[in-house]
Amino acid sequence: MKVKNNYSNIELFTASSTVKEKITRCFHDLLPFIAIGGAIASVKSKGNKYTNLVTLFSLLYMGRKVAQSIIGYIAYPAASFSVFNREAMISRRDYYNGTFTPIQLRKSGCEYGGYMLKNRSNAKCDNWMILALGNGMSAEDCLEYAYKETKNDLNVLVINGPSVGSSARGPFFSQPTRYQLGAGFEAALQYLEENGAKKIIMKGLSLGGGMMAEGVLQHDFAAGKEKGIKYLAISDRTFTRLSSTAASLIGMFVYPAFWLSGAELNGVAGGKKLSREKIQHIVINNPNGDGVIKAQVALSRELKSEDHKLIVENSKMFHNGCLPALAREQVVNKISEFTAQA
Repeated sequence: MKVKNNYSNIELFTASSTVKEKITRCFHDLLPFIAIGGAIASVKSKGNKYTNLVTLFSLLYMGRKVAQSIIGYIAYPAASFSVFNREAMISRRDYYNGTFTPIQLRKSGCEYGGYMLKNRSNAKCDNWMILALGNGMSAEDCLEYAYKETKNDLNVLVINGPSVGSSARGPFFSQPTRYQLGAGFEAALQYLEENGAKKIIMKGLSLGGGMMAEGVLQHDFAAGKEKGIKYLAISDRTFTRLSSTAASLIGMFVYPAFWLSGAELNGVAGGKKLSREKIQHIVINNPNGDGVIKAQVALSRELKSEDHKLIVENSKMFHNGCLPALAREQVVNKISEFTAQA
């Protein structure tokens, strides 16, 4: 449904959650009260071992969640520094001349902001791309980058990660935990599946590739496939696992922090699920490292033997900036082939 806002019409969509997701959310919401109640009961019972255990478990779990959020903010600086600018969005809406629609996606008590850019040359276009951006990027600042993808006969839904830009608005505040980093992307998949998309390209750039992978792990593709929806995934200059990437950049000593906190983005697991789902997956990396993603943590390295993969490697590829012409041509040709399917 659509709701009015002081800068534009906004498309508002509430994604469904699984029973497991609902139970987990309920537990997280109740956790502070369980910890406080346990502490009070422990004092009153003068050290009863059962109330002590409940209190200890609750406090440890809360600490784990806080640590996961802290690691998320460090890995995803846009979640700390991006600012939602109402006046800038008004000017961008006018610039895109009716092809631009803000969207807010709600899932499991959190809200994720994004923007839909419609194909200007084909008003009936039902091919879509979901675009997740890198760790220093917000959708608000990257609309021109996203708009370039519409030239491939696509509409684009560019989605902010948790706490970034329009995702940080209102009471449905989100944090860069593992679940929430994937939930916005998964909610976007649900939205397109329920609103007429015939072909969906999932694309993640850098950290966005990890967000896409987590969204893929959360998503059930069965309903979309029953509707005849076709899927294509693109992992652009992304990593195997967030923990491995951090270790390659900082040192092996960071592994315990990731393991204890549960902070992770697993590109390998997401890529293997795409293979099981028989979804074509383009993986783009520099085999020698691109200046940020080192060779040993490049996603292409671990997925070469998987089915339904197109590995695009180029030693002249840098992490930031445009793809080399040959790599770009391979990707564009594959997108054209995909959108031309009956």
